[in-house]
Amino acid sequence: MLTRFFVPDTVNYMVAGYLVVGVMISGYILSLIQRWRKTQQEYLTLQEEQD
Repeated sequence: MLTRFFVPDTVNYMVAGYLVVGVMISGYILSLIQRWRKTQQEYLTLQEEQD
């Protein structure tokens, strides 16, 4: 019963941390997709110029 007074409730911080990490990972994946599409478009443009 006394341990309830000594252990802080940090569930909100854990949820916030997971949300921040999730948003960062999602942003990174979206950035990779955007870079891939741009690189693919540039590659196709170079292929057309060589022909």
